[in-house]
Amino acid sequence: QQKFNQNRLKELALETGVTIFQPETVTVEFDVEIGRETTIYPNSYIALGTRIGNGCEIGPGVFLRGITIKDGETVRFEKRED
Repeated sequence: QQKFNQNRLKELALETGVTIFQPETVTVEFDVEIGRETTIYPNSYIALGTRIGNGCEIGPGVFLRGITIKDGETVRFEKRED
Protein backbone atom coordinates (compact mmCIF):
# COMPACT_ATOMS: atom_id res chain seq x y z
CA GLN A 1 0.00 0.00 0.00
CA GLN A 2 2.71 2.51 0.93
CA LYS A 3 4.66 1.89 -2.29
CA PHE A 4 1.49 2.29 -4.38
CA ASN A 5 0.64 5.52 -2.58
CA GLN A 6 4.05 7.07 -3.22
CA ASN A 7 3.90 6.10 -6.91
CA ARG A 8 0.39 7.56 -7.19
CA LEU A 9 1.53 10.84 -5.61
CA LYS A 10 4.42 11.10 -8.07
CA GLU A 11 2.01 10.54 -10.98
CA LEU A 12 -0.31 13.27 -9.72
CA ALA A 13 2.54 15.72 -9.42
CA LEU A 14 3.83 15.02 -12.91
CA GLU A 15 0.49 14.80 -14.72
CA THR A 16 -1.44 17.68 -13.20
CA GLY A 17 1.01 19.98 -11.48
CA VAL A 18 -0.24 19.03 -8.02
CA THR A 19 2.19 20.15 -5.31
CA ILE A 20 2.53 17.77 -2.37
CA PHE A 21 4.41 18.77 0.77
CA GLN A 22 5.89 15.90 2.81
CA PRO A 23 4.40 13.21 0.55
CA GLU A 24 5.35 10.51 3.04
CA THR A 25 2.55 11.86 5.28
CA VAL A 26 -0.10 12.06 2.53
CA THR A 27 -2.42 9.23 1.45
CA VAL A 28 -4.47 9.24 -1.76
CA GLU A 29 -6.77 6.25 -2.28
CA PHE A 30 -8.19 4.85 -5.53
CA ASP A 31 -11.00 6.65 -7.39
CA VAL A 32 -9.84 10.14 -6.42
CA GLU A 33 -9.60 13.12 -8.77
CA ILE A 34 -7.36 16.09 -7.98
CA GLY A 35 -7.41 19.16 -10.20
CA ARG A 36 -4.52 21.07 -11.67
CA GLU A 37 -2.38 23.38 -9.58
CA THR A 38 -3.81 22.07 -6.30
CA THR A 39 -1.56 22.02 -3.24
CA ILE A 40 -1.74 19.20 -0.69
CA TYR A 41 -0.17 19.81 2.70
CA PRO A 42 1.13 17.23 5.25
CA ASN A 43 -1.04 14.77 7.13
CA SER A 44 -3.80 14.73 4.53
CA TYR A 45 -5.88 11.64 3.78
CA ILE A 46 -7.91 11.75 0.57
CA ALA A 47 -10.18 8.73 0.44
CA LEU A 48 -12.31 6.91 -2.11
CA GLY A 49 -14.67 8.96 -4.26
CA THR A 50 -13.25 12.40 -3.45
CA ARG A 51 -13.17 15.03 -6.20
CA ILE A 52 -10.97 18.09 -5.74
CA GLY A 53 -11.14 21.01 -8.16
CA ASN A 54 -8.39 23.13 -9.66
CA GLY A 55 -6.28 25.51 -7.60
CA CYS A 56 -7.34 24.17 -4.20
CA GLU A 57 -5.38 24.06 -0.96
CA ILE A 58 -5.90 20.84 0.97
CA GLY A 59 -4.52 20.36 4.45
CA PRO A 60 -2.74 20.12 6.65
CA GLY A 61 -4.61 17.67 8.81
CA VAL A 62 -7.59 16.76 6.63
CA PHE A 63 -9.62 13.63 5.99
CA LEU A 64 -11.84 13.71 2.91
CA ARG A 65 -14.08 10.87 1.67
CA GLY A 66 -16.64 10.87 -1.12
CA ILE A 67 -17.07 14.63 -1.35
CA THR A 68 -16.47 17.35 -3.92
CA ILE A 69 -14.22 20.34 -3.26
CA LYS A 70 -14.90 23.22 -5.65
CA ASP A 71 -12.22 25.08 -7.63
CA GLY A 72 -10.16 27.42 -5.48
CA GLU A 73 -11.47 26.10 -2.15
CA THR A 74 -9.25 25.78 0.92
CA VAL A 75 -9.78 22.96 3.44
CA ARG A 76 -7.63 22.83 6.58
CA PHE A 77 -7.81 20.74 9.77
CA GLU A 78 -11.19 19.21 8.86
CA LYS A 79 -12.95 15.92 8.37
CA ARG A 80 -15.53 15.84 5.57
CA GLU A 81 -17.40 12.72 4.50
CA ASP A 82 -20.42 11.91 2.43
